[in-house]
Amino acid sequence: MNTVVMDVDVHMTCPGCKKEIVQKLRWLEGNAEFKCPHCGVKIEKYADQCLRVRRELNVASDEEKATKKFRINL
Repeated sequence: MNTVVMDVDVHMTCPGCKKEIVQKLRWLEGNAEFKCPHCGVKIEKYADQCLRVRRELNVASDEEKATKKFRINL
């Protein structure tokens, strides 16, 4: 997968504080868990959601990749 695709922003909502978190797909792929930067809640078990985002990216046009807000559910 090329660098541009892996550098797409992935948006999620913290299950603890409900604030939005944005991470790069590349970062999420390399970190199996992390803590919410706002409240410190441990976030894990989202790998299946990253796979879904990758599938969406594989079928998206260049315009969609540049404008779509990719989200995962925690």
